[in-house]
Amino acid sequence: MELGKGFSPGHYGYGLIERALGAVLGVSEDVRRGALRSRLKRYAQLGLPAPQPDLEGRRLYSMEEAHQLMSASLLGNVVHDPTIVAPVIIRAWKRNLRERAIEASREASRDRRIQNPFEGNPIILHAALRIVTEPWRTGDSSTALRIVHLARRYSEGTTKLAKKRKMTDGEAARVADLLVQEFEALHPVEWSASLNYTEAADELHQVLHRD
Repeated sequence: MELGKGFSPGHYGYGLIERALGAVLGVSEDVRRGALRSRLKRYAQLGLPAPQPDLEGRRLYSMEEAHQLMSASLLGNVVHDPTIVAPVIIRAWKRNLRERAIEASREASRDRRIQNPFEGNPIILHAALRIVTEPWRTGDSSTALRIVHLARRYSEGTTKLAKKRKMTDGEAARVADLLVQEFEALHPVEWSASLNYTEAADELHQVLHRD
């Protein structure tokens, strides 16, 4: 898979990463330099992104690390505690997040003169939450976020299967819609949170590649 410039090696200074995340979150410069900077520092203390102990001089961040910090910052609007968010992102990254983050990065970097084949089918960042009761049950605060993953909103394979079973277009769309399926799978004490990750990635890339 061709990732293009920046998903693996470091290319971006901290200041640029901070500005890009501030733009994604829609915060003022004062908030960015205060609360956001403090939050990013806390993520770093918790190992997000992974430390570089042998680094000499100024650290440069990769696009992958920018997406990790963006995912954590977006989830921070739902779960305020960084000690919950950071471990969840670290654990879920390779299994549930990285592949779709690469897709989002590729789409955000595409030639805008060429139509996006996924227009109308964004990548969704989805979380299922039991903020209080699950940590009570397990004694582990990170279990407050039971599910965190990135996925296309509509599954093309599920849509084809539904139509093969002679469902109507409306029924097929409902079966293939991640937001509907995730909501219906919730436990009675769970909350669901979802957002358009594709749009967030577009904003991130616009700032990182503005110069």
